Amino acid sequence: MANTSRIDIDVDKQGDFEVCFAKLRDVKTKNFMVCFNAAKAVCRVDADEIHLEHLLSSPNKDYSTRWINFWGWDHGRTSFLDVIAKRYDLSPRLLDLLWPKIPPPKASKTPASNSSGSPTSSADIELGLSPVNSASRSGTGDRQIPLFAHVVDRLWHFCSVDRGEHYLYVGFNALVAATGQKPSVGTDRPTGHRIWTSLLLCDDGTVFSIFEDPPVGSNDELIHNIRWYVLDIFQQQSHRHSPPPSSSLGRVTVRPTDATQPATHEAMTEMTSLLFYYLFDDWLTSYSLIAQRDHLYRAELEEIRTRMFRAADVSLIESLHQLGRQLTVLKLMYKSYESIIRRILQRRRSYQLPIQEPVNGFHNSNAWYNTAVPGAFDSPSVDPLAYEQSPISPGGIPKAHRVTLASPAVFRFERLLDRIQLLAQTEIDECIREKESLTFMNFNLVALKESQAVEKLTRTTIFLAKATVLFLPVSLLTSYFSIQVINNTGYNLKTYWLSFLVVGLLTILLLSVTGFANSKALGGTVYRSLTKIFLLRITENRKGVKKSSR
Repeated sequence: MANTSRIDIDVDKQGDFEVCFAKLRDVKTKNFMVCFNAAKAVCRVDADEIHLEHLLSSPNKDYSTRWINFWGWDHGRTSFLDVIAKRYDLSPRLLDLLWPKIPPPKASKTPASNSSGSPTSSADIELGLSPVNSASRSGTGDRQIPLFAHVVDRLWHFCSVDRGEHYLYVGFNALVAATGQKPSVGTDRPTGHRIWTSLLLCDDGTVFSIFEDPPVGSNDELIHNIRWYVLDIFQQQSHRHSPPPSSSLGRVTVRPTDATQPATHEAMTEMTSLLFYYLFDDWLTSYSLIAQRDHLYRAELEEIRTRMFRAADVSLIESLHQLGRQLTVLKLMYKSYESIIRRILQRRRSYQLPIQEPVNGFHNSNAWYNTAVPGAFDSPSVDPLAYEQSPISPGGIPKAHRVTLASPAVFRFERLLDRIQLLAQTEIDECIREKESLTFMNFNLVALKESQAVEKLTRTTIFLAKATVLFLPVSLLTSYFSIQVINNTGYNLKTYWLSFLVVGLLTILLLSVTGFANSKALGGTVYRSLTKIFLLRITENRKGVKKSSR
């Protein structure tokens, strides 16, 4: 096998494509760089920062789309970031967001006393944060400033959209779930693994896709689940790859199939925009997590429902509570995706509108708000989904700020926004409502179960009381016959049993009358036999037929 880290591979050749794709499937592969247009496509695997700097500094004469993908950087992170930051003038904040690696936890040490006599510890036990240096503290106190790594790890719905003179940046948390994995028990996080994803669209036809390192100790299956969508996009850029007809839902159209199509700046812009969109829209993973009707959260709710009807228990409330919190986090994640799309679309709309000339030295604040503020979608004067191509006035936005998406990518973002709202969020809301109804029903079933238990205990107590009352007169009668009293003669065994029978029947009659009167007085249900009810209905039906015949 050729050393693919030192040569550029032509992925339009069958043999070279298979070699390159096999190398990309290796879990040890950390990056690849692809340059393609309609005529050709070449790839380099596990390139170093020298090749990256040479690629970015070379003029893009053939209008090729450059796709540079990173699957975590175990070494050379600073060198790669320096090259990217120098080329596109990235801010230090954006560099931290590109790859927010969580620092390894330090060993806990015995608290020591500082010069002021107050104890210090090596970690904040309450927050679970590793200690920060003096540069991470505010100048007026000892309040810790959290790192971006901790923010994206704790706030799964955290996202970022940034725009510079030469780039458009999008950062979000992607959720990767293992096949057939059930919702986690005892955690507030959704099922799956959170992977911070950074997408950088540049004005020279370059697209960066940077994925966070997988969790420590991840097996090969999880790594393949994280990378499979990127690999699917890659293999569909080769003219030698023929996707099966059954995979039309996952078809990715970035590179033109016609190799004779001329390489122009417009074609490059369209390819980079489509690539940027498809890297953001991992819809098949979302479909497997949410949109399908038999997804795991709905199956878990159905299982809880079955257990609830079998034996309602207060312990099921905890499972429903955990499931509800997981669904809430999942809903917030899709809200963040929706926010990213709206900001991208709105920004494109605002860039197509000319900037109004200042009036008396000040801009029209209402016009600026309607075109530049995220809340402008609530304004009736702005249609966030109206994206007809219109020329930008010469006095408008500077050319360096016009990193916009092509119309085909914009239309796909609009379609993705509809799918998120109509499919994903609707399904999550339905599951949350079902969870709430199951919680309410479980309380009712538990209350009904307790009521039935109390009713059964009450019936048993009443039965014992009636049995006691039933045998009390007979016991007194037996005691009377057993006492040797003067003039108590002439009583034989027959007299005793006749007296026993009379007293027993009178007691039973008295208990029956008392029970019936008590039921009528308390409004209780008077039970009738099914035979009497059936005969009564037949009689009523016959009377109704006779009246109608008359």
